[in-house]
Amino acid sequence: KEKLGLWVRCGRFSYARIEPACILGVSGTIEALGDYEMQVMKRFGIRSFASMPSVYGETQLKFDHAGDAIAIEASPDSFYRAITDHVVQKTRGGRAVIAFFRTAQDLNAYCQSPYFKKVVHANVLHERLDSKARDYVIRKAATAGQATFSSAVFGRGTDFFCKDNKLAAAGGVHVLQTFFSVDKAEEVQIQGRTARQGQQGTYGLILLQSQLHETFDLGPDALGSVARGKWYCTLDKARASVRARACAKIEKALERATEVDELTHRYFDALLMGTQGYDSAVARFLELHHRLHLGSA
Repeated sequence: KEKLGLWVRCGRFSYARIEPACILGVSGTIEALGDYEMQVMKRFGIRSFASMPSVYGETQLKFDHAGDAIAIEASPDSFYRAITDHVVQKTRGGRAVIAFFRTAQDLNAYCQSPYFKKVVHANVLHERLDSKARDYVIRKAATAGQATFSSAVFGRGTDFFCKDNKLAAAGGVHVLQTFFSVDKAEEVQIQGRTARQGQQGTYGLILLQSQLHETFDLGPDALGSVARGKWYCTLDKARASVRARACAKIEKALERATEVDELTHRYFDALLMGTQGYDSAVARFLELHHRLHLGSA
């Protein structure tokens, strides 16, 4: 049966103002966190950190960021062609390649291009796959000659473990990232999809110039005047600037959320007073309704 209802917002609580008695956490990217993230954790009383080395020893990941491990393409056509040529060259050499795209839309755009058809033994890993098909693609990804194209969401926590001796002998899994991460922790996670458990692996970047301009305000001249060996440093500095602006926006949003959270608590406190708090509750409710209606929280 159809029913008519009236939705009235009576407040909004901020999770940032929850004060738990104890906070414990485990992260594989603690060293990639910036100053802002560390400051936020200190606000919550997290001041002790313990870093545990891998039982498999020092990582065998190779990323020649001062050499030819980074390429920047001027157009989508040359971008797709460069990705394809790179993947084909690696797989013909007995490697397995996992290429990560920024979004599912970016992944789909590449798969719809004529260049994707030139890659043999190619699989696509995306969120719409059912669990059985997804597990199959993941298991198959770390085998010699295999090319896997994935959205970035699978760059965190997915275990592309290599059990193929031929692949291990050829140099292991090669991870190709087709975008530059705004969050360095994401980059570290994507790099971690190879060279797992002491095995060998390599990592590289093929980037589209228009995306760098859109996300990091880096035009062609910004990198064209920089030596290739300094590209990664330039990109990393631009990322830090973008991240700093994002953190400033977070702080402003947090300030607004805190104000509404405090007002919501005062409103509920007035309600709990019963008839004695009626006038105060009405005033608090009207103020809350005004703020939430204007989207100021």
